[in-house]
Amino acid sequence: MARHLLLIHLMTLSLLLGDGTVQISLANGQEVQGEFIGTYMDHVHVLTGEKLYYYACGDIRSITSKTGETFDYDCSENTVTADILFPPVLDPMTGEWAQKLPDVFNPNIAHPVVTTETDGIGNEKDHIVINGVKYMRAASDKETDQGSIPITTTEEVIFQATQAAQQMARKSFHQILGVGSCLFSSIGIPASILYVEFLADSKMDPGNPFYMDLDPGQKVVYEQFYKKEEKRLRRKGVYGTEGTCLLMLIGGITLYEEIWSLQYD
Repeated sequence: MARHLLLIHLMTLSLLLGDGTVQISLANGQEVQGEFIGTYMDHVHVLTGEKLYYYACGDIRSITSKTGETFDYDCSENTVTADILFPPVLDPMTGEWAQKLPDVFNPNIAHPVVTTETDGIGNEKDHIVINGVKYMRAASDKETDQGSIPITTTEEVIFQATQAAQQMARKSFHQILGVGSCLFSSIGIPASILYVEFLADSKMDPGNPFYMDLDPGQKVVYEQFYKKEEKRLRRKGVYGTEGTCLLMLIGGITLYEEIWSLQYD
């Protein structure tokens, strides 16, 4: 039964999130092929046969489509969630369902910080680390000559933007949309993808006092990370609910068919 549910989950991943067959070239010279599922926590996730594999973005040299063209992906963005990639499994010892995350994705396990190359420009004080990636500081982030004028750092701008997006997130609406698109999947799923990826309007409040006090450059950073977090939450609410709903529906149908076969075989 557990194997059947796993196969159903993989089929659902392929149908909902599969973005075509890709060829991944790794830094160690290895070549792998699979169906591109998405990016999560600086890893690329692909489906090969009946198994899901993940590769650290730093170990990837290139990704190409089956036609040989460069495949477009963004490792700085989570396009799938842990709930979708690693659904709960039945523990035969306890009889309970539990989610088992690989150590690399487990927030309770400390991991070394991975940084990108910065071409040797500037010293450590000239950089900031966000989500494990090192960036050059903007000029507005550096200390002023007077050292007495309070300035807003890039870290604070990003933090405030993501917090504001989370507060404005339409969680209930997105979950309802996910359930509706699951129940009417033939038109609901395409419509939900269209809404999530292209049609949804940003709910950012331009009258936010913090946003209004930023300089033009910081406002661009704020808007960028606000919309990024907004889209991540939108995807999580809609696609996550769709995936769970579809798994429950298909699992229920499979279970019913097995019970029926046992009774009448």
